[in-house]
Amino acid sequence: MSVKDVEARIGKVCADIEVQEEVLKQLYRKKSVAQRELNSLRDPISRLPLELSSQIFLQCLPDDPSKPAAHSVPLLLLNICSAWRDIALSMPDLWNTIYLDRPQIQTLELWGSRARGHALCIHIHITALDLDITAVLARYTKQIKHLSLYQQDVDLNSESLDGLVSLPSLESLDIGGIYSEDEDWVLIDCSAILTLLRLAPNVVEFTFDSHVSTFEGHEITSDRLTLPCLLHLSLRRIDSLEDRDVDQNNTILNHLTLPALQSLCLKISNITPTDLSSFLRHSSPPLQKLSLVFATCRDPSFLDMMECFRLVPTLVSLDLMIGYYIGSSFLSDFLSAILDSSQYFPNMETLKITDRCGDVSELCHSKFFTILSDRRSKLAYASLVLQSRRFLRYPPKPDPVVYAGLQELAASGMKIHLGTEDENWISVP
Repeated sequence: MSVKDVEARIGKVCADIEVQEEVLKQLYRKKSVAQRELNSLRDPISRLPLELSSQIFLQCLPDDPSKPAAHSVPLLLLNICSAWRDIALSMPDLWNTIYLDRPQIQTLELWGSRARGHALCIHIHITALDLDITAVLARYTKQIKHLSLYQQDVDLNSESLDGLVSLPSLESLDIGGIYSEDEDWVLIDCSAILTLLRLAPNVVEFTFDSHVSTFEGHEITSDRLTLPCLLHLSLRRIDSLEDRDVDQNNTILNHLTLPALQSLCLKISNITPTDLSSFLRHSSPPLQKLSLVFATCRDPSFLDMMECFRLVPTLVSLDLMIGYYIGSSFLSDFLSAILDSSQYFPNMETLKITDRCGDVSELCHSKFFTILSDRRSKLAYASLVLQSRRFLRYPPKPDPVVYAGLQELAASGMKIHLGTEDENWISVP
């Protein structure tokens, strides 16, 4: 037998193998289809009413938005069986939360179409917002209920928002910066913030977590923007940086009027007590909850700060964090002012103070106890958390008389925390 004959025979065998492999692939596909049909017949979900199976699928959604993955809901539901896939694709609420960590236009369009007109929660955490993404967002402006926009490396200005005309359904807006590995800071143009807020007249909650500036060519008019529906405002990082070209006098509060505001969270840095006082005067909000972080190296004007407190008699909850560099007298002066005048916090039910100065005297403990005792008819919870400086081993404890008085208040039902973050010196009944 010649070499050519053997080669021809091998070629024929290889061809037969390829044919059989293709037959095997087809058999595997048929088996997969049959298995899906069997799963559908055996699947208890398929025997449930659609309303009940839909609720089960909704309960499988993650609590926090995350990058879509094949092994997580809702994409996972598409790969179980045809019955589950049909149910998942028929449920707009499974697709109404969209998370983008890169410019994925197709993902945004696909999930938006599957939501079929339902309210959308969109989280965009990317390097830079481009006009292609904005153009897609513009198609869903009437559906967007929550918008979270975080940029990394590239400062955000109002040009990035071209194409957005209105966000009439937006209730929650979250803007911030993602900081790069080289620890550079992302700046948000104040005009971009105000542009977004103008597009959302019905916004209820606004959170800002970045550094704000006024970019060249984006000067802001003196007219204040009134947002009658805004109830909750959080400015977590509103200060600016000396090593960047930043408008040190720029304060977003100067451009807002919020007559319905109920809760406010602020970091007192470039927002001064004077800025806050001016805002409270021209807004006259029925503020119920106030959270302030004093983290600046510059001493805030104590009298201006107390004037801010006087302007919010409706306040029910106050949360203060006093930073390392504010000065040890601030806490003592604050407690004394509350003791000396009934015009501060007449409706207060919750008082939380965290002091990082570490130099708390026994007199402060005594003032704290007297305030709690005088306001026991309304005050339900009070805490004074002490964090010592490094050179202090442990924050001082109250004297026996004050300690006994605080224990008596706790026994009567008031919730009290006095001590460190990890240790409460007051025994809980």
